[in-house]
Amino acid sequence: MRKFIPQSTEARQPSIALLEGPVAPGDALRARIHFLTAQHQALIGQTQFADAKAAALMTLVGVVALRGPLPIERLGAHPVGVALGLLIATAIIACLWAIMPRYPRRAWMAAAGAKDAYAWTGLASPGWEAERYTAFARDGDFADLIASIAAANVASSKVLAKKFRATRLAAACAIGSVILVVCKMTFDMTLLSLMG
Repeated sequence: MRKFIPQSTEARQPSIALLEGPVAPGDALRARIHFLTAQHQALIGQTQFADAKAAALMTLVGVVALRGPLPIERLGAHPVGVALGLLIATAIIACLWAIMPRYPRRAWMAAAGAKDAYAWTGLASPGWEAERYTAFARDGDFADLIASIAAANVASSKVLAKKFRATRLAAACAIGSVILVVCKMTFDMTLLSLMG
């Protein structure tokens, strides 16, 4: 994975000047804050989408396992039934893992609380009371606000990546169980046609 190395301010200024002309410091600050808050909203939307996908997949897998063309209870201890049961159980557990909220460790929350006033993890950490948060919102330095939003975005993106990995595992298990059911039904139909 390549590491992102930001360009120096001097290297970026000519490209900005060519596109927009001189940029006032206040405008650049507002643009940065707007970018970070828009990114934060996008991460929240993607997290909600990941949760909805995992919940829908869990429901679908559960319904098909119990009421589908080849319910699990009909297979019993047959090796196909055991394999199907394992795939379905893994899919449902992975979906639950994706949906469950993530709570950071206490040490991380305490460290985040020292500098993060934007994400709930920072605000929920010890030391953030209403008075301190009000003072930060009223008198806080813009650089601190930008750092706080950026830290919240990094934490949200890590949670989102874990959710999508769990949903991908659940989808792979669900697809595997569908393939197994189709193979079993094809085998049974072929066997019946040969016998009859």
